[in-house]
Amino acid sequence: EAFEGGVSATGARPFSAAATTQYVPLVRRNYLGNSVIAVQNRDNKKANVTIVYRGAPDSPKHANGTVEQTFSIGPYGMHFVDLGTGRMGDVPAPAIDRGGGANTGFYGSAVITSDQPVVASVMETTGQPDRTRTNAAYNAFLASELGQKFIVPSIRSRSAARATQFVVQNPGAGAAGVDVKITSAGGRSSTLATTV
Repeated sequence: EAFEGGVSATGARPFSAAATTQYVPLVRRNYLGNSVIAVQNRDNKKANVTIVYRGAPDSPKHANGTVEQTFSIGPYGMHFVDLGTGRMGDVPAPAIDRGGGANTGFYGSAVITSDQPVVASVMETTGQPDRTRTNAAYNAFLASELGQKFIVPSIRSRSAARATQFVVQNPGAGAAGVDVKITSAGGRSSTLATTV
């Protein structure tokens, strides 16, 4: 898929992955990049969609706050929500403040709900207005894919000036304690603890 001068791809999702709630752990608007959310209606009835964006505690805009967006999708249709330049979106962007300069906007998570089953994916980009530096994409998560223990088989820590970022989304009403145990190839381990 051509995307802001670069290329981005998402994996296909089976019809069984469509649900009335989809979880998106990272979305950005002028904060170390931008996101485009694609939402597709799996059914032959109109889908009324709500996306609730929740700002991260240290997001420059809407920290710990929420912004809500609603739109509808026709039978078997799809809409794109562009949190960046707006060139990819076919519905109006949500009322998320972009800030006044580079990296002064919003980052956080989103929960997509609908009265009909939908699937969703997110395309991420970083770069300048005239070219894309990096692209990534991921599919939204279902409630059945949420959990308390996960294994990440490989991470980078200052490997060729690259580092792995962990993104944890807590869609619940209360705070959740998170422990990340990192084990090196030699067996040495350390634990990072935080609350989300």
